[in-house]
Amino acid sequence: QHYAMMRERAIHTEASELSGAREDGRAEGLLEGKRSILIRLLEQRFGPMSDAQRACMGAADPAVLEEWCQRLFDAKSIEDLLG
Repeated sequence: QHYAMMRERAIHTEASELSGAREDGRAEGLLEGKRSILIRLLEQRFGPMSDAQRACMGAADPAVLEEWCQRLFDAKSIEDLLG
């Protein structure tokens, strides 16, 4: 009986970890999608981004990416948006 309880607990823990990993993967995928679309829109509007600008975009957290998305159409340049 003790073994069965330990096994049940282990299965529950593993299922919880898988669920959390799945959610993390989805969130990361959405973040990368947002980043990719923002880069395409910026390059379509302003031309190719520099390596430094791409690195800045790659390091941005979700809140900053959201802010850039909001400011995209008011920006005069990539530098204006990222700065």
